[in-house]
Amino acid sequence: MKFICLKYLDRNTWNSFSEGQRRTFLQECLSYDNKLRESGHFFATEAVQAAGDPVGLHRSCGQLVVEDDLHTRTHELLGGLMFLEARDLNHAIILVSDHPGVRAGWFKIHPAEDTGVIP
Repeated sequence: MKFICLKYLDRNTWNSFSEGQRRTFLQECLSYDNKLRESGHFFATEAVQAAGDPVGLHRSCGQLVVEDDLHTRTHELLGGLMFLEARDLNHAIILVSDHPGVRAGWFKIHPAEDTGVIP
């Protein structure tokens, strides 16, 4: 089964890291991603720019509403997406549980719809 993992960072934790701690943390995350890749469970990832401001879209009273600065309303920062291959949800949880990102935030693991789009 394929899973889409949303990687979130706790804003307060991230802001408490020194620049050196951030570099070390990111290197640990990349190393773990490589471990998952080598085991055949990891097939794609994409990081979200830390400096990029997200934009939200929704409709209200039939009008399109575009909102920026969404991240200032919450204590979470979306750090990136990761795509996994696992036997089932429990296996995906086991694979992600040792990821260094869990120390500074959390992951949301979603089973991917089998649309044939993701190779």
